[in-house]
Amino acid sequence: MTGILLALAAAFVWGIGNVWVRLALQGMRPTTVSVFSLFIGLLLLFPLALILHWDDVTGITSGVILTIFFYGMANFLTGRFLNYSSISRIGLNKAIPIVASSPVFALTLAVIFLDESVNALIILGTVIVMGGIMLIVTERR
Repeated sequence: MTGILLALAAAFVWGIGNVWVRLALQGMRPTTVSVFSLFIGLLLLFPLALILHWDDVTGITSGVILTIFFYGMANFLTGRFLNYSSISRIGLNKAIPIVASSPVFALTLAVIFLDESVNALIILGTVIVMGGIMLIVTERR
């Protein structure tokens, strides 16, 4: 139950964050908002990681650093920029549900590259998610 509450709290905080991003995008470009938010995150979290997890940070291997680098480039830099650009162009109500389809892509890549298995319920859930996104994308105003 604690895990579910934490996940809901994370979703709530990300929801608030997206509203703040939309407000910031009224006065700045997505590139500026992306870089600024990443810089603030680094300033806040790196010292915290050093304080709370010194052994993990100092014991990190070059392979892990490389993996984290590519993850950071894909997720935090590119993903955040694309997310903010989509919010700027199509608005929060359309962009966020589309971005929230990331588990579908993660599932597909996990099956291809990590030999993960799927079952009928996972396939059904994926089809439902993609159907909902199609409804959002094709909505006419």
